[in-house]
Amino acid sequence: DPNVYYQANYAPFNILHELDANNIDLNLVDTKFQAELAYNPIRDLRLDLVGAVQYDASTQENNVEETSNEAEAYRAMGTSQIRDHNNYLYTDPNDAYALPISILPTGGFYQRTDLKKLSWDAKATANYNHVFNNIHTLNVLGGLDVSNVDREHTWFNGVGMQYERGMTPFYIYQYFKKAQEQNNDYYSLSETHNRTAAFFGTATYSYKQRYNLTGTIRYEGTNRLGHANSARWLPTWNISGSWNAYEEPWFQKVFQQVMTHATIRAS
Repeated sequence: DPNVYYQANYAPFNILHELDANNIDLNLVDTKFQAELAYNPIRDLRLDLVGAVQYDASTQENNVEETSNEAEAYRAMGTSQIRDHNNYLYTDPNDAYALPISILPTGGFYQRTDLKKLSWDAKATANYNHVFNNIHTLNVLGGLDVSNVDREHTWFNGVGMQYERGMTPFYIYQYFKKAQEQNNDYYSLSETHNRTAAFFGTATYSYKQRYNLTGTIRYEGTNRLGHANSARWLPTWNISGSWNAYEEPWFQKVFQQVMTHATIRAS
């Protein structure tokens, strides 16, 4: 029954009331700008440049009001048995005769999480493609790709926020004392910075579209792999060749309708 109050964490709980007294507000911003440029300085050469900038931000506010079950659980000690078993209460370990007390005598919580990301990336390529005397075909591609990503995460827990008393906070030092003894964070701030760069090139030569030779090289790195150049940078390369046998004059005569295409590749 949604209208009935139950017990949760030794405090009254009703789902409809909890939705009103314990809620989350979200705000999101997502923007991106991108531009592309292309230029042909000569007939067989094409230059391309692509760049983009993106900014994302989100804010999450968790309003735990004083009448919510989550806040009331910090004050639940109606009987001595509840007082002794309620883990939300605090007993001073330095006082052998201390009784459990509430570390949230009034108010609730205002918890906020902020996430931000600013990134940009750019890619530049040059492509040369030319056929010499309808016999030799040469295609060369080279370029670079760089990216930058900065992320920031902040979290804050405002204890003792009195929503029904003009949003004024009230807190006692025992809350922070308990958090320190349990090694709990009261707030946090973290940043990450990702940097990547890659340089690449490929060249393909073809003779009468029959014999093909391709070479590829790529040299990329990132700051996430430490300071050592041996770990930060990763060079890769590849050489491959192929023979399009079906382009040979004798292919159709030998195989006729049995086979229409045949290519042998090696790398």
